[in-house]
Amino acid sequence: QFIERQLPPFLYSRLADLAMLVLSLDVARPTLCILQNDVVPINRAVALWCRARSVPCLHIPHAIYQNVNRGPAGTDVHDLITATHLAMAGPFQREWYEERNSLLPTPYSLLIRETGLPQFDQLVKELKRVSRERAQVMLKTNPLRPVVGYFSTWPQHSNVSGISDGWQICYLEFLKAAKRLQVEHGVQFIIKLHPGGGQDN
Repeated sequence: QFIERQLPPFLYSRLADLAMLVLSLDVARPTLCILQNDVVPINRAVALWCRARSVPCLHIPHAIYQNVNRGPAGTDVHDLITATHLAMAGPFQREWYEERNSLLPTPYSLLIRETGLPQFDQLVKELKRVSRERAQVMLKTNPLRPVVGYFSTWPQHSNVSGISDGWQICYLEFLKAAKRLQVEHGVQFIIKLHPGGGQDN
């Protein structure tokens, strides 16, 4: 349905942006481009521009991709790697990208370096300063009652395997169980949503 009904407006609305972006890059001639993904059309155009002109393009992924709600390697939009350099959180993410790059008809030359997650260094320092007691106050939890954390997910529309309402069904079932556990055992719950999930999430 997307291809039949939504692909033309999806593409046409981006053509002018992509054309202007390429022209702008040709004028600016950057010596390095840094991206937080090389999947969305604008970012992928930057990465492909870099490859065509032998300019390094560093992709620092904004998350660690996992094989949840995805088909096998090679079936998802994230599997097509266009950047020349990748900064990886660790060995799991390195293997994930190396496997996908090897499946391309002509694998790209990739320079991968494991950097850890520098964006979380400050968070670790902050957490060391937060005692259990302070955390309980900040999260408004009762220290005498158990706490359960629920880390939600979101629909993945970049391949057929991810197009489902399973994440919603799981959450509704969790809420039913939470209601019972709260009434019977006084369990407290902390729900973690996806930061980009928006109000509906």
